[in-house]
Amino acid sequence: HQVKKISQQVFYVPDAWLYHHIDAHRLQLENFKTLFLKTGNEEKKRVKAEDGNIAVIKKGVEFITKTFAAALLWIMFALKGEYSKGKYIFISQWNTLKGFCKPEVFVR
Repeated sequence: HQVKKISQQVFYVPDAWLYHHIDAHRLQLENFKTLFLKTGNEEKKRVKAEDGNIAVIKKGVEFITKTFAAALLWIMFALKGEYSKGKYIFISQWNTLKGFCKPEVFVR
C-alpha cells in the first residue's frame, strides 16, 4: 500500500541486486536476542488488538510449543555436529516467547 501512495507503477526486475550494510552491532548476540524479544512483545500486542485475550492465550501456547520444538531441533543439530545452527534456532524462539510474556519491551 505504501508503494502505491508514491506511484501506481510497480516494476518487477528479476536481475536486480540489493546490498545491505549490516553494522557489527547488529550481528552481536545481544542484538539478536533483543530483536526477538521485541518481535514476541509486538506479536502479543497485535493479537490482543485484533482478536482479544483468548487469542493471546492461544498464541502463547503456540509459542511454548514452538520453543519446545526449537529445543528438540537444537538437540538434533547438536547430534549432527551443527551445534551453532540449533543454538540460534532455539535462542530466537526462546526470546520471542520471553518477549511475548513481558508486559513491555523497550528498545532504543
